[in-house]
Amino acid sequence: MAVTTIGLNAGERGKMIRVDLYTDTQQPASYDQWADQKFGGHTAPNQLADADFDGDGLSNGNEWRAGTDPKDTSSGLRIVSLGRGADGDSITWESVIGKIYFIEVSADLGKLQPWAAVGGSVTAVNEQSSSTVPRSPGQALRFFRVKVKE
Repeated sequence: MAVTTIGLNAGERGKMIRVDLYTDTQQPASYDQWADQKFGGHTAPNQLADADFDGDGLSNGNEWRAGTDPKDTSSGLRIVSLGRGADGDSITWESVIGKIYFIEVSADLGKLQPWAAVGGSVTAVNEQSSSTVPRSPGQALRFFRVKVKE
C-alpha cells in the first residue's frame, strides 16, 4: 500500500500524512432497491417495509436501516448484555461492521421524559459493539435503546 504524503508546510519540521478511511457498504439508496436485492422484488405483502419476512420482530424496513439480514432470524439490532459498573452502565449490542450507533436513555420509556442521546457515536468494528454510559448519583431507573445512524 502506497501512502502519499501531502500537507501544508511539509518541510523539515515534519510531514502530514493523509489517510481517508471509509466503509463502502454498497448500501442501496432506497428500500425498494434493497428489497429487490434481498427478496427479488418489493411489492409482495411479505416484502413491504412494514412486514417482517423472517418473523424475528424487526420489520423489513428496520432491517434495511440496521444493515441486518431480513431472511435470518438471528440477524438483528439487539442488546446482548447490560452491566452495572463503577463507571456507569455498560451496554453491548449486535452490530454491523461500519455502521454508526448511538445510545439513548429515558427514565420512563419516553412517555414524559423524551429519549436523550448520551455519549458520542460508536462505529462498529466487530459484530458486537459496546459503550459505557455514565450514571448520575441517585439515578435508580433508566431504560436504554440503541439507534443506528441512517
